[in-house]
Amino acid sequence: MKKLLYLLYLMSALLLMTNCRHHLPVAKLKLAEFPPDKIKDGLAMEAFSGLYYDGLNDQGEMIFWTHSDRGPNAESFKDHKTKLIHRPFVDPGYRPRWIKFTYNPRTQQIQYIDEILLALPNGEPLTGLPNLPAQKSRTGDETPVTLRNQKLNLDPMGIDPEGICKWGSYIWMGEEYGPSLLKFDLNGKLVKRFVPQGYFSRQREGIKEVLPEKLMTRKLNRGFEGIACAQDKLYVGLQSPLPTYGNNTIILEFDPIKEEVTKVLYYPLEKEADKLGDLVIFKNQLLVLEQNSETGPESFHRVFGVDISNLNHGAIVPKKPIIDLVKIGYDFADKVEGLAVTEAGELFFVNDNDFGLTGPIDPASHKAVIDNSKKSVLGHIQL
Repeated sequence: MKKLLYLLYLMSALLLMTNCRHHLPVAKLKLAEFPPDKIKDGLAMEAFSGLYYDGLNDQGEMIFWTHSDRGPNAESFKDHKTKLIHRPFVDPGYRPRWIKFTYNPRTQQIQYIDEILLALPNGEPLTGLPNLPAQKSRTGDETPVTLRNQKLNLDPMGIDPEGICKWGSYIWMGEEYGPSLLKFDLNGKLVKRFVPQGYFSRQREGIKEVLPEKLMTRKLNRGFEGIACAQDKLYVGLQSPLPTYGNNTIILEFDPIKEEVTKVLYYPLEKEADKLGDLVIFKNQLLVLEQNSETGPESFHRVFGVDISNLNHGAIVPKKPIIDLVKIGYDFADKVEGLAVTEAGELFFVNDNDFGLTGPIDPASHKAVIDNSKKSVLGHIQL
């Protein structure tokens, strides 16, 4: 009898523990839309490709930095004459920029507070135009064209920024063309651009060729996609694996003082994912957003954690799941491209709405198609 009672007690205890686990409080997803604003001809400003949390203002509002990518462009296509991949630029003179905004956690309202246009070291405007054509040792970039398929000039110093973080009195960004690391002062002037070895055929102002040469073989439009600033290092991630690297993409550890790569790490993507979305540091973890380009309940947008306290150069890094954005309700965006985190562990994320553009050029009107339903939405959840 005693044994039977003991077994019944154990079964009851296990059942109680199971029910408690089942009813543990689930962190609630909070969403906030950005104020409707336009940059030109009905194009939305919300093409946000990165996110950085910069503390609180005097009113207790959260301050964030985000940014555009290279500018509004339509879907690329293969030109039947040149056999090259052409990319139509809606506004070839568009200047990549930072946007600062506040978020009020009480009212869940967002307000834009500043816009900073990015410039070269000499103060001239930075463009978002592609850099270089393909060569034997490099993948190169798409051919920029107008909406009428007229060729535009390449710009060796053009940038396609895809991630942002603040380190000391500088803003650092990762960008896709080089791929390259960008160091800016707080006024938006480029201080230095770090590119792969052998990227340029001649010396240029503000250029340092210190990144691994093999990065120039990255897939088309799959350069650096995420960047995170730690206490004494930067981490920047390649969006997709190099052609011969299987499912392992590259994350570089970079010393911003010595201006050199200190570790090359290999990050294994899940089989459902084909790219990184962004990186952010929380305590001693590098949080990595993996995703595909789908929407809905079957899409894949998840955050994983990597312990950075003991990583070896050349290693395939171990990781653990942190949160599934789709399961918590953030399943409506095909491009989740910004991650930020507060000291208290509140994780923020934002999607890129591509300026509201969708699909290829309309062949009849030679205009890009605008879809006003495409919105960028700030989401957050307590880790």
